[in-house]
Amino acid sequence: MATAAFNDVSAWILLALIVALARNGDSDEHKSPLLVIGVAFVAFMLIVIRPIMKWVDYRCSLEHDVVDEAYI
Repeated sequence: MATAAFNDVSAWILLALIVALARNGDSDEHKSPLLVIGVAFVAFMLIVIRPIMKWVDYRCSLEHDVVDEAYI
């Protein structure tokens, strides 16, 4: 359930960035910050969130063999 929530939030954020890039047309001054934000978001998800989710998976499966509702 938590993975689906992360997936939905990620998809909506990336969709919003793509729509914002498409609406700006040829204006390069607005595209650069949006691209930086998009890359920063992907990097944050890979560097921060991914290890946290691996830790939650390890902790849940090691102790209870199921995911405890407290982690969701």
